[in-house]
Formats: sequence, structure tokens, C-alpha cells
Amino acid sequence: MKVTVRAKPGSRHNRLSLENGEIVIRIKASAHDGKANKELVRFLASVLDIPKSHIVISSGHLSPFKRLELPDKAAGRLRELAANAAA
Repeated sequence: MKVTVRAKPGSRHNRLSLENGEIVIRIKASAHDGKANKELVRFLASVLDIPKSHIVISSGHLSPFKRLELPDKAAGRLRELAANAAA
């Protein structure tokens, strides 16, 4: 399932939230040399308890808006976690 998220690199902590209806993922790593993308995948794999190989950034490698391909259950879990973090 495809999910669109907004990544914010250079944050103090890795964190997931829901802001104005969009999933926002704050990443500690900088956006230099793809470090934030790698950290984004690692963080999501940890939070969703799935292998990193199941997370694919299908578009947005150089943009804060990323289209991710995730297993269906993981996509639903991501939305649920983001909504709970916002509450």
C-alpha cells in the first residue's frame, strides 16, 4: 500500500506525528547524502516492527514529501500510531 508522508530531517529526536491530517516523521539525521532517507526507513522498520526491506521510498528521494510502499497492515499501523501521537 502506498502512503505519503512528510519528512523533517535534522530534528532533535526521531518522532512520528499527525499534523493537519498528514503523517509527519521527524528524523535526527541530516538530509545530506541520503542519510535522512536511510534513517527514515530504519526508524519506520523499528516502529512498525517490520524488516527494512519491506519499506520502499518509491518517490520523493530529494523532497520532504515521500511516497512509501508498505505492507497493508504496516500502512494501517503507521496511520494509527501517527493519530495516537497527535492525541
